Amino acid sequence: MIAQTDVLVIGSGVCGALVAHRMASKGHRVVMLEAGETGPPRVTLVGNFVTASQKTMNSPYRPGTEATRWVPSPDGARDPYLDQSPTPEAFKATYTRRVGGSTWHWRGNVPRFVPRDFRMRSEYGVGVDWPLTYDDLEPYYVEAEREIGVSGNHDEWHNFQGAFRSKPFPMSEIWESYGDTRVAAAINAPTLHPDSPIP
Repeated sequence: MIAQTDVLVIGSGVCGALVAHRMASKGHRVVMLEAGETGPPRVTLVGNFVTASQKTMNSPYRPGTEATRWVPSPDGARDPYLDQSPTPEAFKATYTRRVGGSTWHWRGNVPRFVPRDFRMRSEYGVGVDWPLTYDDLEPYYVEAEREIGVSGNHDEWHNFQGAFRSKPFPMSEIWESYGDTRVAAAINAPTLHPDSPIP
């Protein structure tokens, strides 16, 4: 089968799935390779999460359930959420190896980089500057947001820290909760003191 394939995609997460779909829609013969298993249906994983005493992104996949086998961190840590190391870079996000990849438990946050993020060396004296700019990637941000259905307020985010938006969000914003409005009011107040109560 692979010998008769035009495009071989490694991994069936969101990036691999989008690439495979794009190539197949153009008439290419596509094969996707995934190291994980298909696993049980989403309703089973949701049930595992609901009944878990601790609600983490790992809860649906813990051993002892019918869910996908737990995949350990590449460095051998049993629970890769936080390596109890004194170094600040020890935090590691979790992942799962199964068809669909980490789209099964991503948090739904899809912020764009802002222009300065591409100029870390010249702006902040750390790391390196990207060979690309925000302007180069902006059309692809638009496309990715459309594919996965990102919601937001265009007027609020357009030109945020110089990050222009050539098109509005494909879905309307998720409206703030009462708690969100209280926190926003405190953050946006003229003066913010650590010991000040939230207005």
